[in-house]
Amino acid sequence: MLKNFKKGVWPSFVLWLGIGFLTMVSYNVLATPSNPPAVDNTVQTVYNTGLEPQATAPTEAPDPKTLEGDIFKQKGCVQCHSVSFYNIQGGATGPDLSFAYSDAPKRFGKSLEEFLEKPEGTMGDLLPQLTTAEERKQILHLLSEAAEVKAE
Repeated sequence: MLKNFKKGVWPSFVLWLGIGFLTMVSYNVLATPSNPPAVDNTVQTVYNTGLEPQATAPTEAPDPKTLEGDIFKQKGCVQCHSVSFYNIQGGATGPDLSFAYSDAPKRFGKSLEEFLEKPEGTMGDLLPQLTTAEERKQILHLLSEAAEVKAE
């Protein structure tokens, strides 16, 4: 069958294939939005890291100290961390946050406040996505209280 093509047909055939390929590529480029809508990836990030929302079982008389530290449950910290000062049991993957005030300088060479502003390691990916600046201030206050230090 290819022998039946005349000499002038091959360049036209190749040109036709090239135009078809360029048309397909151009369509894909033009059909892709240059400014895709903003997507909140917080939930996806939480699930990609294996974190899951915490179910809270109702208790008869909640401990006021535990209620004060509820932000640690709400933000998923308890997936990896306990906060013994607030009677919050959590995962054992990360250290007990009750000691974070004195632990951060040893581990990261900066104060807890500096660490919460610019976290490193795993927390560098999670903390900014899961908390606002105001919530990190609240966390600093709570962890300072756990260390019996006055937060500035």
